[in-house]
Amino acid sequence: MIDINKLIQGKNLTEIEVHVLKYIIKNIDTVLQKSVREIAKENYTSPSTVIRLS
Repeated sequence: MIDINKLIQGKNLTEIEVHVLKYIIKNIDTVLQKSVREIAKENYTSPSTVIRLS
């Protein structure tokens, strides 16, 4: 399992960005087949949030 704290340490991520990152890690197999808009919609955020996170 990936330690999320190591990934976000020293980064100025918003609470929403951390939530999206956790979602991506948890669903890594399925998110590879999804668009940015789909990921954003499933996390109740904007596509620009997902793009900024990436």
